[in-house]
Amino acid sequence: MSIATNLMSSSASRASAARIGLRLWAAVFTVVGILFSVAYSYASQAANEAAAQCASLEAQYEPITQAKDETRAAKKRIETLKQNEVFALNVAKPRPTLALVGAISAAAAQSVDKVYVRHFHYVSAGQDADESILMVTGVGEDDAAVTQFVANLADAAVFANVEMKSSNAKRDGENVVREFILQCTVK
Repeated sequence: MSIATNLMSSSASRASAARIGLRLWAAVFTVVGILFSVAYSYASQAANEAAAQCASLEAQYEPITQAKDETRAAKKRIETLKQNEVFALNVAKPRPTLALVGAISAAAAQSVDKVYVRHFHYVSAGQDADESILMVTGVGEDDAAVTQFVANLADAAVFANVEMKSSNAKRDGENVVREFILQCTVK
């Protein structure tokens, strides 16, 4: 029978146990690292294949995308041409634009100069081929002035219908004014 004596101090014994523990954990971390690297390799290979397939499909459908873009551009050009055509047709009608300006100016003057028209423009043809829509934008000193202006326009011989699209209060310095947008159907 042999007897073994441990002549190591307690701190050396703990250091030795720590080294052995570190060696064991190092082995465990190495195995786990290898497993993760293999899994990452498979995942990245699958991601690369998916990216390649996606690029292939995008290249295959590129003509369709280009056709869609060309169609959108053509639709915008057609819409612009339609707007220009409506404007040209409205200008060419027997009622001159000056008659509309005169009717709008007269309606504003009848409102005791409390309404100011900023601009007006044709939007589109109405439901009837002989009618067109004119948008009038302006400012009135108060609700009563704007209401009177709308009534004056409705009474004008050149408009079949006058409709208030919006009316908002806006501060102009110390005063509060009414901004308005009207939709006028021209006869």
